Amino acid sequence: TMADIDKLVARVGAGHLVAKSPFGMSGRGQLHIDPSTWASDERGRTRLTRMLAQQGSVRTERWQRRIQDFGDVGTTADPDSRRSHRALVDARGRFLGIWLTWQGAEPAPAPGRTAAGEIAAGTAFERARTQLLEAGYEGPFGVDSYAFLHGGDDETPKVLHRPMCEINARHSFGHVAHALARRILPALDATPPLEVVLWMGPRAPTHDGIAREVPLVRPDDQGREGISLFVTPRGRPPVELPDLGS
Repeated sequence: TMADIDKLVARVGAGHLVAKSPFGMSGRGQLHIDPSTWASDERGRTRLTRMLAQQGSVRTERWQRRIQDFGDVGTTADPDSRRSHRALVDARGRFLGIWLTWQGAEPAPAPGRTAAGEIAAGTAFERARTQLLEAGYEGPFGVDSYAFLHGGDDETPKVLHRPMCEINARHSFGHVAHALARRILPALDATPPLEVVLWMGPRAPTHDGIAREVPLVRPDDQGREGISLFVTPRGRPPVELPDLGS
């Protein structure tokens, strides 16, 4: 209820909260709450009231200074099915695209993830796979994770990893991106390893004009967003990375 949210905001004090719709996806259907202005934030309170009426509840978490988002996808049937990628999001956590390194048949680490983060992600993926099987679920799934800055103004921030923030027991955009890479890239006569971005939404700003674009869905006058693959040699981001701010 709104009263529950008000009590939570009062306990949190400093730092932002994010309220998420339980049936939202890709960063849509979420509301950022600033405790210092929440009591007078009529627009935010009205939106939260609407979310509660439509969805019945919201999920809340403390908003951290995220610098990179990642995903690992696979299937419960195969412990070796994990494929990793970086999720491209805007400053408010809304999904823009999937960035993966393609090495042909061999799996590759998520672009930009540290070795320690990769190990932690592998452990989290296997834990999620086991828990889903114990719960009676069999099929595709994904685990979302991120790196974030921890530390106040009086100290040098440290980069930490949260290896599991969500488990999605379904197909996701990550599954789609890896499947498209396996199907399309061999036909391009390009030699792996390659950097690949599945971009959704407005036209992506290509990095230095070097990316090769493979249009998949073209935008139309009815507001449908386009979907493209952008491909570059390894080590060169296919698109200009979004600015996540602070």
